[in-house]
Amino acid sequence: MEIITFNRPRQAVVLDVDGVLLPCAELGVARWNKEHPDEEPMTIEEITGYGVLGKRTDEILPYYALEEFYHDQRPYPGAQEFVKELCRLYDVYFLTAVPDNVVKYRGSQLKRFFPEVGRDHVFYGSVKERFIADFSLDDSPDHILAQYESGAVKHPVIMRRPWNEDLSGIMSLTDYNDFLTFIKLVNGIKSSFEPKKNEGSRVVAMVGPAGSDKGRLVSAMIDRGFERLPSYTTAEKRDDEPKGYIHVSVDEFRRLKDEGRFIESTSYCMNYYGISRTGVEDALKYNLNIVTVVDICGAVTLKRLFSERCLTVYVTRDETAVYQDIMAKHTGSELINRLRWLSAEKKNKELCDITVLNDDVAAAADALTNYIIGK
Repeated sequence: MEIITFNRPRQAVVLDVDGVLLPCAELGVARWNKEHPDEEPMTIEEITGYGVLGKRTDEILPYYALEEFYHDQRPYPGAQEFVKELCRLYDVYFLTAVPDNVVKYRGSQLKRFFPEVGRDHVFYGSVKERFIADFSLDDSPDHILAQYESGAVKHPVIMRRPWNEDLSGIMSLTDYNDFLTFIKLVNGIKSSFEPKKNEGSRVVAMVGPAGSDKGRLVSAMIDRGFERLPSYTTAEKRDDEPKGYIHVSVDEFRRLKDEGRFIESTSYCMNYYGISRTGVEDALKYNLNIVTVVDICGAVTLKRLFSERCLTVYVTRDETAVYQDIMAKHTGSELINRLRWLSAEKKNKELCDITVLNDDVAAAADALTNYIIGK
């Protein structure tokens, strides 16, 4: 009998295993390279999705059906400490999909590596959207989107890996500590922003789905005296893009990221975007109001770093106009992806301080300007 029990139920956190806590694709690549010493080495970056891709990476898929393949798994650095800390604060569950012949081994494996999570908190299967929880962490885009669409998980989070870099508009992380910070931030989020004059500059972070016309709204804010936060991107320059983008190559972007030049970086439709660290710091130093378009990851990071000096704005628009805008600009798989992401991106509203209706760009810009600086 437990001497101490909780008066209120603890929040539930659901964790995927392969690709989140234990390496899997990496082991497949290493094994393939060992078996093909005379061929050009395979890299993890070649795996750009799940399942059969019609590439040589398909040759590692049969490994996943072998129990002996999983014998070489060891937790990612920091994974065991991460799970231990999560269990101290929340109810943690494992949802893992492995072949039937591996289930028994997976059970003993999890018990050995993560003893804090009891056997009754381990579930097997790939239909993860049926499991109700407060937070989840998974590397599969299909699982994360299914959880968004079902509403079973309040805050699904993607663990960034090369095979999910085309998933955009939802919370993504690359570090266990960032996930812990995100949970604490979500639990403590409240709008502490008060629009008072002469109390310093602000960072205005615009968040919203494709088709919400965030770019035009940012340009309108710049016309009203705001400064555009410099952002780096590997995307090709467009004639109608908002001011302030610095276009660089993928190699240059990675170099800048490694040097710590970005507060936050993300990928969107296979292009990379980074928020300039010095751009934010210099603007606030010189008392400038700055505005930028970010995904929800960037907005949460800015809020965490600059607290009341950051205003996160969810941009919404008439749904018909949103669909028309998306269909006019995109085709093929990109169109399908952007339409699918819409329902997931709508949940980002819960994490933002305010919402602005952007059916009329000028009216929205005037309302925001008046709210922020009283003009």
